[in-house]
Amino acid sequence: MNDPKVGGGPVPGPGPGPHPGPLPENPILGTSNANAGVRGFSNTNVGVLGQSLGSPSGAPPSDGVLGLGQNGVHGQSGNAGGSGVFGEHSGSGEGVSGSSVSGDGVSGTSQTGNGVTGESKLAEGVRGISHNANNGGVVGISDQQNGVGVFGTCDDGKGGVVGTGVWGRSTSSGFGVLGESKDFEGVRGISHNSNHGGVVGICDMANGIGVFGFCDDGSKNLAGTGVFGESSRGEGVHGETNSLTMAGVTGITLNPQGTGAGVFGESRGQGPAGFFKGDMTVTGKMFVAGLSADLATVIADLVARVAQGGPPGPQGDPGPPGP
Repeated sequence: MNDPKVGGGPVPGPGPGPHPGPLPENPILGTSNANAGVRGFSNTNVGVLGQSLGSPSGAPPSDGVLGLGQNGVHGQSGNAGGSGVFGEHSGSGEGVSGSSVSGDGVSGTSQTGNGVTGESKLAEGVRGISHNANNGGVVGISDQQNGVGVFGTCDDGKGGVVGTGVWGRSTSSGFGVLGESKDFEGVRGISHNSNHGGVVGICDMANGIGVFGFCDDGSKNLAGTGVFGESSRGEGVHGETNSLTMAGVTGITLNPQGTGAGVFGESRGQGPAGFFKGDMTVTGKMFVAGLSADLATVIADLVARVAQGGPPGPQGDPGPPGP
């Protein structure tokens, strides 16, 4: 058999297959107390080649090279384009495979580069799978202040690629993406485009909820805000709908013994607490400045107050002149 020629890296020799007869017994043993037991050199070819072919009777091949010791196999390379250890599979198997009973199957470390880099032309660059419900398929940890545990980006370095930095999906009843923090936001979204939201929720099912906010520890007795909106110059909360019958914003108080309002408005500036542009429908009693009466009485009282003069209307519209 001729030796495999080497180009940019090791070239696999002939694969396992039938042979006309058993190979001759010609083992090589090298021993040394302080130096390498076996050494192989070549100017343009493989320094040491090990290959297992299988037997003519059909027994499967074994390992081409087996190393035992502190490190089973140790590879070094001083070539800028080379690898300390290079694994290649000519079919659909793994190029490099690692296995451990209780430690890391594969571990990579680097002083200034990436500890582990995965790259693929048509499939995932890196895929992690866990068969334990308490462990993630892929876990990222940063032990530095203001570090990032997992970082995802979609970019070709030229700013011309449209894609998703991080994408999460669950095909069952689990979370697509879950964020949790002890002292800060569980999930934070930031957008630098005025036409897109920092966080956007979409539900493509009828009667679904695009964004849902909930404040509770499971006891149903925790005071907090389900959804909070704040803006320096714009609206704190804005609701719109194209429905023929549904409201743009709806507030409902569910506690039968509760005295809180379904919708509460307060102005701490010069404007009104509430402003309604268009018709208004009231199906119950209206309370005005502590006055509880039927709607007709309240309207008559309001008309009398307006006739006496009132403050400027909403959005700077002048009210009726006072006396």
